[in-house]
Amino acid sequence: MKPFAFTASFAFLLLAGVAAYGQPLPAIIPQPVYAKQERGEYQLPAQPVIMVPAKQEAIARTAGLLASQLKSGLGRETRITTTGTKSDISFSLLAQPMDKLGKEGYMLQC
Repeated sequence: MKPFAFTASFAFLLLAGVAAYGQPLPAIIPQPVYAKQERGEYQLPAQPVIMVPAKQEAIARTAGLLASQLKSGLGRETRITTTGTKSDISFSLLAQPMDKLGKEGYMLQC
Protein backbone atom coordinates (compact mmCIF):
# COMPACT_ATOMS: atom_id res chain seq x y z
CA MET A 1 0.00 0.00 0.00
CA LYS A 2 1.34 3.42 -0.96
CA PRO A 3 1.52 6.01 1.81
CA PHE A 4 -0.86 8.88 1.33
CA ALA A 5 -1.01 12.45 2.43
CA PHE A 6 -4.18 13.61 4.09
CA THR A 7 -4.77 17.33 4.19
CA ALA A 8 -7.39 18.22 6.73
CA SER A 9 -8.71 21.61 7.58
CA PHE A 10 -9.44 20.73 11.15
CA ALA A 11 -6.44 20.64 13.42
CA PHE A 12 -7.84 18.46 16.18
CA LEU A 13 -7.11 15.28 14.19
CA LEU A 14 -3.41 16.06 13.93
CA LEU A 15 -2.58 16.65 17.52
CA ALA A 16 -1.57 14.10 20.16
CA GLY A 17 0.68 14.05 23.20
CA VAL A 18 1.52 17.26 25.05
CA ALA A 19 1.38 20.65 23.37
CA ALA A 20 4.30 23.04 23.21
CA TYR A 21 2.06 25.58 24.95
CA GLY A 22 1.52 23.34 27.99
CA GLN A 23 -1.97 22.22 26.98
CA PRO A 24 -2.71 18.52 26.54
CA LEU A 25 -3.44 17.54 22.99
CA PRO A 26 -6.33 15.25 22.01
CA ALA A 27 -5.45 11.57 22.10
CA ILE A 28 -5.61 9.80 18.74
CA ILE A 29 -4.79 6.24 17.74
CA PRO A 30 -2.33 5.48 16.31
CA GLN A 31 -0.34 8.15 18.10
CA PRO A 32 1.75 10.21 15.68
CA VAL A 33 5.51 9.91 15.81
CA TYR A 34 5.66 13.70 15.58
CA ALA A 35 3.08 16.42 16.12
CA LYS A 36 3.56 20.17 16.02
CA GLN A 37 0.90 22.34 17.59
CA GLU A 38 0.40 25.88 16.45
CA ARG A 39 -1.97 28.56 17.66
CA GLY A 40 -5.23 29.06 15.84
CA GLU A 41 -8.65 27.60 15.44
CA TYR A 42 -10.82 26.14 12.75
CA GLN A 43 -14.57 25.81 12.52
CA LEU A 44 -15.77 22.92 10.37
CA PRO A 45 -18.42 24.16 7.90
CA ALA A 46 -22.00 22.94 8.24
CA GLN A 47 -21.62 21.02 4.94
CA PRO A 48 -17.94 20.09 4.52
CA VAL A 49 -16.58 18.93 1.16
CA ILE A 50 -14.03 16.08 1.00
CA MET A 51 -11.91 15.77 -2.15
CA VAL A 52 -10.44 12.40 -3.15
CA PRO A 53 -8.36 11.42 -6.19
CA ALA A 54 -10.31 9.91 -9.09
CA LYS A 55 -10.15 6.11 -9.41
CA GLN A 56 -8.79 5.60 -5.88
CA GLU A 57 -11.45 3.37 -4.31
CA ALA A 58 -9.54 2.71 -1.08
CA ILE A 59 -9.19 6.43 -0.43
CA ALA A 60 -12.82 7.01 -1.38
CA ARG A 61 -13.87 4.40 1.21
CA THR A 62 -11.77 6.14 3.86
CA ALA A 63 -13.37 9.46 2.95
CA GLY A 64 -16.77 7.79 3.19
CA LEU A 65 -15.94 6.56 6.69
CA LEU A 66 -14.93 10.08 7.73
CA ALA A 67 -18.12 11.49 6.20
CA SER A 68 -20.26 9.00 8.12
CA GLN A 69 -18.47 9.86 11.37
CA LEU A 70 -18.98 13.58 10.76
CA LYS A 71 -22.67 12.86 10.16
CA SER A 72 -23.21 10.66 13.20
CA GLY A 73 -20.96 12.59 15.57
CA LEU A 74 -21.59 16.17 14.51
CA GLY A 75 -24.67 16.02 12.30
CA ARG A 76 -22.71 17.41 9.32
CA GLU A 77 -23.89 16.52 5.83
CA THR A 78 -20.65 15.91 3.95
CA ARG A 79 -20.12 15.79 0.19
CA ILE A 80 -17.33 13.70 -1.36
CA THR A 81 -16.02 14.80 -4.76
CA THR A 82 -13.18 14.04 -7.19
CA THR A 83 -13.38 17.37 -9.02
CA GLY A 84 -13.16 21.06 -8.23
CA THR A 85 -10.65 23.13 -6.38
CA LYS A 86 -12.59 24.07 -3.23
CA SER A 87 -12.61 21.48 -0.48
CA ASP A 88 -12.44 21.55 3.28
CA ILE A 89 -10.65 18.19 3.53
CA SER A 90 -8.63 16.43 0.83
CA PHE A 91 -6.96 13.04 0.57
CA SER A 92 -4.12 12.37 -1.89
CA LEU A 93 -1.49 9.74 -2.63
CA LEU A 94 2.13 10.80 -2.54
CA ALA A 95 3.83 10.71 -5.94
CA GLN A 96 6.97 9.25 -4.31
CA PRO A 97 7.13 7.35 -1.00
CA MET A 98 8.78 9.14 1.91
CA ASP A 99 11.19 6.99 3.94
CA LYS A 100 10.29 8.76 7.18
CA LEU A 101 6.64 7.70 6.79
CA GLY A 102 7.31 3.99 6.42
CA LYS A 103 4.91 1.60 4.65
CA GLU A 104 1.76 2.73 6.45
CA GLY A 105 2.66 6.31 7.29
CA TYR A 106 0.53 9.35 6.78
CA MET A 107 0.79 13.12 7.03
CA LEU A 108 -1.86 15.50 8.26
CA GLN A 109 -1.48 19.10 7.22
CA CYS A 110 -3.80 21.73 8.57
